[in-house]
Amino acid sequence: MTIETDIVDAIEDLFAGGAWHDTAPEDPTYPYVTLQQVGGAPNDSLCGDCDVQNARIQFNVWSRDGRVAANTLMRSLAARVTAAPLRAVSLGGAVSRDGTPTRSFGTQQDFSFWFRP
Repeated sequence: MTIETDIVDAIEDLFAGGAWHDTAPEDPTYPYVTLQQVGGAPNDSLCGDCDVQNARIQFNVWSRDGRVAANTLMRSLAARVTAAPLRAVSLGGAVSRDGTPTRSFGTQQDFSFWFRP
């Protein structure tokens, strides 16, 4: 198992259109979420490498049912990833995304995950 697999397992049932790494398929079912690793904290210290790693994961939730629906889904996602066993930490509030070309409503938020590889 990888951290990405653990995350998808925890959230995929929230989204009828699925949870996708990096990009969604063309012509997706809504709502859906994409997730992408966008960095992370170093895992080295004065004592050398640690046995844990950090991943900064960005989530983008997309809905066609309005901004409130997208925000509600993001809050549900946040509740799942911040609970045990993942215990992620939010790295800021949700940000609205413009879905004008696809007539959808989006919201984006980053979370920090510490895990053992």
